[in-house]
Amino acid sequence: MKKKIYIAHEIGIRSHFEALYQCASEYGYNISEQIILSPRQYIRTCGRKILRERDFIGALKTFIARIHFFFMRGNILIVALAPYSELLSRYRFVYKRNKAFYMTSWPYWDGKFFPLGKAEYKNSFEYTLKNYFKGAFCVNKSAYTAMKNYFQKIALVNHSVDTSAYRRNINRSGGEAYRRYIFMGRYTDVKNVRLILKWLRVNRELKLEFTFCGQGELEREIDEYINEDSRVINIGYNKTADIQQFLCEYDFLVLPSKFEPFGIVLIEALASGVPCIVSNATGPGEVIENGSDGFVFDLSEEETGFDTVMKKSLLITDEELIMMKNNAIQTSLQYDSGNIIKRWIQLIEES
Repeated sequence: MKKKIYIAHEIGIRSHFEALYQCASEYGYNISEQIILSPRQYIRTCGRKILRERDFIGALKTFIARIHFFFMRGNILIVALAPYSELLSRYRFVYKRNKAFYMTSWPYWDGKFFPLGKAEYKNSFEYTLKNYFKGAFCVNKSAYTAMKNYFQKIALVNHSVDTSAYRRNINRSGGEAYRRYIFMGRYTDVKNVRLILKWLRVNRELKLEFTFCGQGELEREIDEYINEDSRVINIGYNKTADIQQFLCEYDFLVLPSKFEPFGIVLIEALASGVPCIVSNATGPGEVIENGSDGFVFDLSEEETGFDTVMKKSLLITDEELIMMKNNAIQTSLQYDSGNIIKRWIQLIEES
């Protein structure tokens, strides 16, 4: 009989646990319906499923998962909450009855920057980590280093994808002077969307095509700019299944984020054979090797740095681009769900 792994998250995000969902069954584990820890988000999720999606079965599963959470005993439980969240210490009685692990992608643990938590909960949060959890799963190296202050048993479990699901097209068309770029993600200031728009506006004479794929608060600004520049299009939000098919038609993914704990879109791009142009924010700075599978610029020199790497990408030859595309595919294999799952299982079984 397969053992169950329960995942408890503040809002419920499957993509952060993709390796578990895809591969845990191969190691004798089943993943339960995800438990939403935030009461407000739980109500919103159930309401959305009932009123907007008409998914009554999904709403019932969400309801049952939360009720079961309070009574579960002797199970494997993975809890993902932001630093100094009041929710962590609220459920100590559940952790005590189960084999509980903490998961985080947050890179800053010096107590100075924690926008989703509160300083008043810092002591109780840290006490709970040290006394109620068996170990920690960390998405990036910065979090891994920080968690050494709380745990002896830690695993680096980067976000992952099934790399074999992504179509590849190494031999591009369009000529050396014509590059196709894509941004994927939320249209927000944190993702540095305005930096991209400013660069495009200043460099109108350059031959390229730029696609925005996503949604968010800056969508109106993007659409207004598109009216001025025929090189740029906005295709909005797309499902993963569609992205797996069309992403390989681009030459570079552009992700100049001001803050990025990891960036799943990077792995999607690399798996498609698409090099990445990124800032040196935490996640991208760890994943991308400058000049090999993409280009990296320093956020301390934001505008000049971004301009430099974008123009480098325009100047490389097709042969150099093909080499970068092949390097991208090789890098993506490190983040394949089949490889990352081994780290999850090892820590679970050693603790």
